[in-house]
Amino acid sequence: MLRLSLRQILMAVVAVAIGLSIWRLPKGSWVDIPLATLGFYFVLSLARHALATRRRLRERADLSRQQRWGGRLLVVALSGTALAVVIGLIFSYGAAAGLVL
Repeated sequence: MLRLSLRQILMAVVAVAIGLSIWRLPKGSWVDIPLATLGFYFVLSLARHALATRRRLRERADLSRQQRWGGRLLVVALSGTALAVVIGLIFSYGAAAGLVL
């Protein structure tokens, strides 16, 4: 049986609410609902992965210099990707509202 925590349920409600709010805008369409919902979850998963990698780098003192730099590069890449998706979602919301393009 599927078990969900209260936090997971609230995140699902927020993601669907974002998608539905874009759909109700003047230039929004039904395609915006899954795009906004999945984009929200993708950003959350990238942020969690970046934080877990950063925590792992801080806790492990036995890593070599190259492994530390690789971990730092991974954290920067994950954070940059999450930022790019957030910017894309902002532009999508602006386009649906008729503010952009």
